[in-house]
Amino acid sequence: MLKHRKCETVGSIEDASEQKKKSREVQEFTQDLQNLNKSLDAMVKDRTENLENFDKNIQNIKSEIDRLFTCISTHLNRLKSDLLSEISQIEKEVRPEIEDKRDEIQCKISTIENDLALFQTNMKYAPPAHFLQAMEKLREQKLILEKFVEDQSKEIKDVEVTFEANEKYLEIEKEICLLGKVNLRKSRKDDLPQPTDTFINMSSAVPTLSSVVDIQTSVTGIAVLDTGHVVMSDNSGWTLQLRDQHCKTVLSSLSLPGWPYGIKMTSDTDGAVVVRGHGLIIFNIQNNRITKINDIRTNGNDFVYHRDRYYIGCDKNIIVYDSSLHKVRDISLNNDVYYMALRDDNSLCYTDGGKVYCITMDGTPMFTYSHGRFNNLQGITVYQSRYIFVCCYFSNNIPQLSHDGKLQRIIFEDLPSYPHSINFNTRGDRVVVGCYNKIALYNMK
Repeated sequence: MLKHRKCETVGSIEDASEQKKKSREVQEFTQDLQNLNKSLDAMVKDRTENLENFDKNIQNIKSEIDRLFTCISTHLNRLKSDLLSEISQIEKEVRPEIEDKRDEIQCKISTIENDLALFQTNMKYAPPAHFLQAMEKLREQKLILEKFVEDQSKEIKDVEVTFEANEKYLEIEKEICLLGKVNLRKSRKDDLPQPTDTFINMSSAVPTLSSVVDIQTSVTGIAVLDTGHVVMSDNSGWTLQLRDQHCKTVLSSLSLPGWPYGIKMTSDTDGAVVVRGHGLIIFNIQNNRITKINDIRTNGNDFVYHRDRYYIGCDKNIIVYDSSLHKVRDISLNNDVYYMALRDDNSLCYTDGGKVYCITMDGTPMFTYSHGRFNNLQGITVYQSRYIFVCCYFSNNIPQLSHDGKLQRIIFEDLPSYPHSINFNTRGDRVVVGCYNKIALYNMK
């Protein structure tokens, strides 16, 4: 006869489900802590490398200062030697002439003194005939001396040696009061890992449509601020707009000289927008107001900002400008650049309407992605350097690609209108999609 144990210790399905849920929460929590630890390790490594580079920079600056000082000293010593040689040569030529003339005049003075003494003696003791002869001789000598003095008065000139500093060196002395300037610059790190427990896990997050805002213009560029406000392009009115977190109220606008395209924020308050046919307009946002601060006159559709440099994509090339807005170089490509997005591993992605390309910052290809299901690829963004999102305009969806360009899922389907641009907030729990005549706001959970 079979005996069965009582079911008193057997839990309910609800309890088992709760325990499993807690177990999953523990696993996710543990994974978050491990990810956080990896992020901190990466930050320590990054700071160590930065310290090593800092020490190298200091040593290089010291060496450069020594080299610069040596070059200047060598040059000045050579100039000094040339001037002293020139002065010595002048001294050798002129001094003997002055001394000879002085000795000649001194000899004449001695002759006069001797003749005068002899004349005075004859006046006292010599017979009249001798006195008259001496006086006649002295009169002749007087005429000779008068002629000598007259000639010498015309010939003798003061000899003076002067030195005039080169005007160019005087200008340099005024303008260059320092050998150089040591600059200390602290820039925001774009590629440091962030604590992952504050971010949405995008591999399993589910978007929920929050609201749809009718705006009657195609949003070709969009960016979400940490404040929740949204910067977007008004394609019809050629303006850049700052809207509230619900995208319903225009807080500020900036008139543009042409059709705006890609938008990016380069810091918490600074950003830029590419205007077709004009260039890159750099703007600042303070107190809910957009203000233009500079521009780069060049062709382009979109850009990324990386380590104080602007990478502007246009027809089959990327033009690189430094923070002073000077052109640095061109990166040649085989495809047009529509939209661009920066990845944190010093590479970038871009679309050309048909495919997604990933290249290094010097243009070396990494991967290419395309699929017949996705038509007219436009706006692209990268989240946490691992997830790539592409707006497919005509197919009206947004696929999610992995870090190496593999399709993970179609995260947005059946959008309210054709998608043109997409952007996440820092945490990744809010997504704004710019569409034709609409803005779609999603929450990620």
